[in-house]
Amino acid sequence: IHKKEIKSLTDKIRKAHKPTVVTEGKTDASILATAWSKLYNYECPFEISPCEVGNDTESFAGCSMLRQYLKSYLANSEHIVIGLFDNDSAGIKEYQNLGKNFITSNNKKFKISKNKKAYATLLPVPTGKENFEKNKNLCIEFLFEKSDLEKEVDGIKLILKPGEIIKTTANGLTIGRELSNDFSLYQIDKSTKSYFAEKIVPTFDKSSFIHFELVFNRIIEIIDSSKL
Repeated sequence: IHKKEIKSLTDKIRKAHKPTVVTEGKTDASILATAWSKLYNYECPFEISPCEVGNDTESFAGCSMLRQYLKSYLANSEHIVIGLFDNDSAGIKEYQNLGKNFITSNNKKFKISKNKKAYATLLPVPTGKENFEKNKNLCIEFLFEKSDLEKEVDGIKLILKPGEIIKTTANGLTIGRELSNDFSLYQIDKSTKSYFAEKIVPTFDKSSFIHFELVFNRIIEIIDSSKL
């Protein structure tokens, strides 16, 4: 990942007037912004920005970019940034690899850079989503219920694919793979994420966003802790 991409993102965020939550990609940021507007009738106290720079032909995003961005966030920045990682295998790996300049908070819910300007957290796990956590598969879309994820707008919907179970022998040798009906193992077709975030999510009722309260509570908790 090039330094120029990180600088571009830093410049963009330094222009913000509030603490900034940085997500792994554009669709995460879009879903979070919609969730706030559905749940609360007052202005969001933080900016939401995707960890994505570039153009239509080439963009740099994802949890690896987010980790590198947080590690390079400057001590003289006016506002704090909070990196929001998916609670999936890729997000957990990057969160854990933030390095020795990040210290885990006393309540173990988030990490703080030594300069106290960059923070990081994994998506919190709502009641009922424990299997997604166990399978390291809790991305932001899975904070919605299955019935919402299956909704169509103009005949288009989020495409979900069954996950695989790897069958092994007693001594750990792989003997085969089979598709699983376990919804907490399902994978999302990435090409359908943008339509879902921009066209389908805004049609949901407020009740569909109930699990996002946990996410926003975590973000507010981090912002409050940064002022101490």
